[in-house]
Amino acid sequence: MISAVGLLSLLPTLASAQDIRVRRDRVVAIRMDTEVRLNNARRNDRFFATVSDDRDFPRGTVLEGRVLSVNQGRRNEPGFIDMEFFQVNLPDGSRARIDAVPVRLDRRYLRQDRDGRWSADRSRWDNGTVVAAGGVGGLILGGLLKRPFEGALIGVLAGIVINETGGLRDGTALRRGDKIGALVRNDFVARYDSRRNPWGDNRDNRDNWDNRDNRDGRDNGNLDSWDRNGRGNGDGWDNRNDPRNDPRNDPRNDPWADRDNRDNGIDRNLSVEYRNRALRWDRSTEPYRDGNVVMVPLDQAARQFGVEVDRSGKAIYLDADDRSVRLEINSNNARVDGRRVTAGRGPVERDGVLYVPLEVFGWLRGEDVSLNGQRLSRINN
Repeated sequence: MISAVGLLSLLPTLASAQDIRVRRDRVVAIRMDTEVRLNNARRNDRFFATVSDDRDFPRGTVLEGRVLSVNQGRRNEPGFIDMEFFQVNLPDGSRARIDAVPVRLDRRYLRQDRDGRWSADRSRWDNGTVVAAGGVGGLILGGLLKRPFEGALIGVLAGIVINETGGLRDGTALRRGDKIGALVRNDFVARYDSRRNPWGDNRDNRDNWDNRDNRDGRDNGNLDSWDRNGRGNGDGWDNRNDPRNDPRNDPRNDPWADRDNRDNGIDRNLSVEYRNRALRWDRSTEPYRDGNVVMVPLDQAARQFGVEVDRSGKAIYLDADDRSVRLEINSNNARVDGRRVTAGRGPVERDGVLYVPLEVFGWLRGEDVSLNGQRLSRINN
């Protein structure tokens, strides 16, 4: 007979219908939304990653992290970046604190259960062994430096991203799309309202759509490619190549379909995609139309487009790979790589949130950005 304690150990994320619980040492699979480079990373820089396994967090959960320190390295010492995740951004718009660090998904240093989930195996670390894991991203396991940094010697439970032996030539420690893990260092508990999650939640969101009840996909044509656990192609959203197979794009699955689609100026018929993946917005800060111009919340859009944002007075600077844009609040004058251009609308602040024209991200990301199926144009030099 299985005890209640035993069941809790098997299901650490389900304490009640509205609770999220993740136990210490759980490693949550994530995909990086932000590129991190050793040569330009600075202390307190923010980075983001989307949870790719909805068994620990609801689908659409984003982890927010920051850079704690940067060491460029010298001579025979590799450079490294000390990073941590400090906040969970849930799909219902709520936020919660978390103590977690990025780690490489490697069976040499982590334990992978039969169901594919990862966890830390402290028995491999209790002897004080210092471990370094090379490879993509140069991620290693560790936390506090136990002695001065020498070569690849790093203490365990660190959240260090290391540029081992020179690493990647362009100084990139983590690329957008890299699949890594977030090692939870202390028990995490948060309240979550699945009814406010527009993407649905397979665990307890029965008010909208519940993929567990649609086991063979025949009840909804858009779910044909889903497996019995409601996960497209067995690996979440990223492997669903046809956006028509995404139930979020089906108006029948819209929990707000019975409401006015244009309340408070918000147009819920706007569908913004980046590389065939629908962007997600907080309920109170969705895109809206200003005449013929679509305005999007700057911070949320920049994070999902992988664009860095800096502000100086009224000036806003956006950087993506080899391209930069300068905007000015309440002015439609802009610069793209120093070249003067005119935007359909200038940045505006609304209820404390800064909005910018969607076309700005088209300038940066080109045809990877689309609005209601129509691709945006990139400004050529």
